Amino acid sequence: MQSFAQELIDAIVDHLPHSDTHSCSLVAKRWRRRSQQRAFAHVTFQRERKVVLWCTNIPQDPDGIPSYVQSVEFFRARCLEPILFGRVLKCLSKLKSLAMMLGTTIPEPEELDGSIPFGGFGQQISRLVLSSFGCATTTVMSLILSLPNLQELSFCGVKTEGEVSAPLEGSQSKTLRFLNLHDTTTNIATALAGYRFASRQISMGALAESLSMVQLLVPSSQILVYLELDGTYSVVGFSAGE
Repeated sequence: MQSFAQELIDAIVDHLPHSDTHSCSLVAKRWRRRSQQRAFAHVTFQRERKVVLWCTNIPQDPDGIPSYVQSVEFFRARCLEPILFGRVLKCLSKLKSLAMMLGTTIPEPEELDGSIPFGGFGQQISRLVLSSFGCATTTVMSLILSLPNLQELSFCGVKTEGEVSAPLEGSQSKTLRFLNLHDTTTNIATALAGYRFASRQISMGALAESLSMVQLLVPSSQILVYLELDGTYSVVGFSAGE
C-alpha cells in the first residue's frame, strides 16, 4: 500500500460509487481522508434530531470532518434552536451551499452562539436556497445579509410577512450571479430592491407575480438577462430604468 502514490489513491476513491466511501475509509489511513471528504461533502439534516446527533457524534474540529462539508440541507427542522444551528455552522469552514427546506426554522443571526458574530459565519457560502415555509421578511433579509460572499439566491414557495421598514445591519448594493423567485411573496422582491440587490440572471415563475417583481427589481439591477414564465424560458434585456 505504501508504494501507491496519494494522487492514485485519491483518483480511485473519486471513481468509486458514493455508497463505497465508508468501506474505503477503512482500507488504510491514507484512504481515510479522501473517503471522508466524499462521504461528507453533502450533509442533510432531516429534522432537528439529526442536528443533535451530528453535534453529539462528530468531533467539532474545524480541520476535521466538518471542514469536508461543502453543502448542507436542513429539511423539516421546525424546532431548530439558534444555538444549535450556530454550533453546526461554526466548524463548517468550507461550506459553500446552505439550503433551508420545508418549514425549517430560520434563526436570526444575532440569536446565534455568541462565538459567531453577525456576518462572522458563512464566509465561504456562495449559494443560499430557501424553500417552502413562511416567516418574517426581516428574518430572511437578516440571513441573506449575514452571508458576505453570496452569489446565488433561490426562493421557492417562501411566504414572508411584514416589510423591512428600516435598514438592517449589513452591506448594500450587492450584485448576485443568479436570483430565483418562484411562488414567493413580493415582500422579498421589495426588500431586495430596497437594499439595491442586482442580479445578472433572474428566473421567475407565475406570470402575474413575476411582472410585479420585475417592476420592483429592475431599477436596482443593471440588467436582467434570463426570465422564466409559466415553464417557458426567454432572454429578456431589461436595463436599469427601462
